[in-house]
Amino acid sequence: MSSYRVDGLPDRRILVVNVAGRLIGLEANTGQIVWRNDLDSSETSIEFAIHGSLVLAISNLKTLYCIDYLSGRTHWSATTSTSSGPATMLCDGPFVFVARQGDVDCFNLQGQLLWTQKFSKLGKGRAGLGMPNNVRYSQ
Repeated sequence: MSSYRVDGLPDRRILVVNVAGRLIGLEANTGQIVWRNDLDSSETSIEFAIHGSLVLAISNLKTLYCIDYLSGRTHWSATTSTSSGPATMLCDGPFVFVARQGDVDCFNLQGQLLWTQKFSKLGKGRAGLGMPNNVRYSQ
């Protein structure tokens, strides 16, 4: 693996790719596979974000995964409050927000569910999440 790094910037040696519900880490300089994490192999759709040294991924099922960026090893997985439909995920500071079908869950970076807000009376469907300079919307 190369030693490319710019001081003060996060490690950027690995390109993370979602293929058929699996996350694959590729050496950015060569394209070689560095790691592979199959998550739950029954998944076909994964939303993911890179937050420092963590890759956070949410499946169409009820599972939120936290994966090590450099090794691809799963640190933890947690259960979300809603299982159906595509998820939108936003990582900001110490929080991971997951929105799905009108519900929003907030987790910390250790996988603990901090709170859930149900908006089902307002409607269900895809949701956007945003904080200053950090906005995500599920297409």
